[in-house]
Amino acid sequence: MLSLEAKSCLIAGMGSILSGNELILAIHNHSVLSRDAMTRLQTGLSDKDVAIHFQACILGNYALSLRDQFFVQDSFDLPLSALASVFQNLAGGIQLSFPIRSNPPVNVSMPFGFLFTAQVMGPAQQQSFVMTFPAGSTFASTGNGKYFEMYSGANADKYYVWYSVGGGSNSDPSPSDFMGIEVDIAGSDTAAQVAAKTQAAIAAEVAAAYSSVLGAAVTFIPATNYVIPAISSAVANATFSPVFGAYASTQSVSLSSVTPGALIYFTTNGSTPTTSSTLYSAPISVASTSTVKALAVKAGSPNSAITSSAYTINGAVATPTFSPVAGAYGPTQSVTVSSATSGATFYYTLNGSTPTTSSTLYSGPVSVSASETLKVLAVKAVFLDSAVASAAYTINGAVATPTFSPVAGTYAGTQNVTVSSTTAGSTFYYTLNGSTPTTGSTLYSGPVAISASETLKVLAVHAGFSDSAIGSAAYVITALGPTAVDLAQAGAYRVFSEAGISTSAGTLITGDIAVSPIAHTAIIGFTYTPNLAGVSGTATEVTGAVFTPDNAVPTPGDLTTATTAMTNAYTDAATRASPAPIVDLNSGDLGGQTLQPGIYKFSTAVTIPTNMTINGGVADVVIIQIAGALDLTAGMSVLLTGGILPQNIFWQASGVVSLGVSSVFNGVILGAVGIDVNTTATIHGALYSQTAITLLDNAISA
Repeated sequence: MLSLEAKSCLIAGMGSILSGNELILAIHNHSVLSRDAMTRLQTGLSDKDVAIHFQACILGNYALSLRDQFFVQDSFDLPLSALASVFQNLAGGIQLSFPIRSNPPVNVSMPFGFLFTAQVMGPAQQQSFVMTFPAGSTFASTGNGKYFEMYSGANADKYYVWYSVGGGSNSDPSPSDFMGIEVDIAGSDTAAQVAAKTQAAIAAEVAAAYSSVLGAAVTFIPATNYVIPAISSAVANATFSPVFGAYASTQSVSLSSVTPGALIYFTTNGSTPTTSSTLYSAPISVASTSTVKALAVKAGSPNSAITSSAYTINGAVATPTFSPVAGAYGPTQSVTVSSATSGATFYYTLNGSTPTTSSTLYSGPVSVSASETLKVLAVKAVFLDSAVASAAYTINGAVATPTFSPVAGTYAGTQNVTVSSTTAGSTFYYTLNGSTPTTGSTLYSGPVAISASETLKVLAVHAGFSDSAIGSAAYVITALGPTAVDLAQAGAYRVFSEAGISTSAGTLITGDIAVSPIAHTAIIGFTYTPNLAGVSGTATEVTGAVFTPDNAVPTPGDLTTATTAMTNAYTDAATRASPAPIVDLNSGDLGGQTLQPGIYKFSTAVTIPTNMTINGGVADVVIIQIAGALDLTAGMSVLLTGGILPQNIFWQASGVVSLGVSSVFNGVILGAVGIDVNTTATIHGALYSQTAITLLDNAISA
């Protein structure tokens, strides 16, 4: 440690307590001065080079020359005792006026080095020297042993300081022109003991020599001896190859230290390595993102610092994905490519070849306008290339426009139109009202019956295709059978009788009813309000109005016209002869029969003992001419198919018409005599009679 006297002088010389203390610590710790302290040191020593030498001497890299020593003593105003304290603490020591050198150490090894200093003081001049034996110095027990030479600048004497190891056979190696100074040591002496014995031996010889030269008493002052531990440099830090960073694939990491013989322990899990960690013996395989930490050690040397190297192992770029995905499509597809690896760059082909970084660079959605396979490679710096992604696209275009059979045109009677497309497996949707079909329109499941003039429009769809263009076919349907019987003004009434209408409770007639020329009193059984002052009366059983000749004008005149029209219609129906009538079909028994549009003529009564059917289109007409009565058995029905309408079926009967209990009748009855509708029978059409009509809890509508 520096003496208090030396510390005070250094602080004063630095001109700052802070910088002075820093200098003291640097001398003690053999460390580097800060920039500010170095500047003050240069100022205090008045010489930049001396300041640099002093810093180097603190670090042990340089021994102060005599010139340097004088600057230090004068600049810091150091008395001899303080100067000695400073010099004793400088790692580099001082250069003597007589150089010191030694032969290489051999044989006996010392575990510690030592530093000894001495001062020779006289009345006229003084001289100091420092001698250091580093750790590991050895002293031969035979031969010349270890020695060093000293030269005195004061008297030009030359000294050969040599060591004689007890129990050995060392001989004095001193040349004839040197004075030999024998230092007797034991092979087991410590560094401190060797230093003390060396000082004592030199003091005995040198003090006497100086005294004789200076002519006055000379005191040889041995300075404090310092044992220097065997401080080996710390083991050099472990280094890594390759160095830390991001890599695409597994890295084989080598560890090394420039310290020969060093052992390296490492971890890969981020923990701090110790000598209990894994001993490095071969390159480390780093296959995933991790941090390798290493410690280098060697017996007799301080361990290295912990070094670490972080490795990011990215692996391959995530395989590209496609939107829309591979598949069959109708129109051209705009395909977007992406990868879960952010920042990836894509290269692609469309010709089936494997893409490379020389292929087309992806810069935006790829237009796939024909059936082809899009293959994509994704790349990114410090990543392995992705697997090649592949997506096959079939571009079908639109479904072929639907076609029709029969084709558009004018036809007599209902046409069953078949829809098809050359695109197999297509599904069709259609309309008949002129609107454009969508997938929300009627689903085509079989031939479409076109029974009236209308336009059939069809949309064809198919998975993986664009929707077809709309197919359209206009059909003009002319009626089959005769032209309809013209009811004229009589057609305004659902029920019309010349001789009266009677009913029981429960009847419901949708529409108007009328009697003429008979008076309103012939309306029997209805909840009837004649309202003779008005043009019509009302009845709860009739949704429309009740007209009689007793009502106010213009009703009487209108009914006269309607009566004539009804008579004319009856005559027209009875006398139709074109197209040629079918005569006496099944002898008048229509049970189980199916009538098509046309004229049917019967010379006798007609019975319907079982259900019968009338088939035809909406515009088709059937006229049934009956010379006698018409009888529909109870519970039986006249059924309609094909869309034919009740108002286009005309039943002309010369005899009584009788509709059985709970029967269902379709058509317009033109009766010459009475019409009897039995209980709960249902009629779709109209009733016209030149005599009375009797109803019993019936429903009559269009």
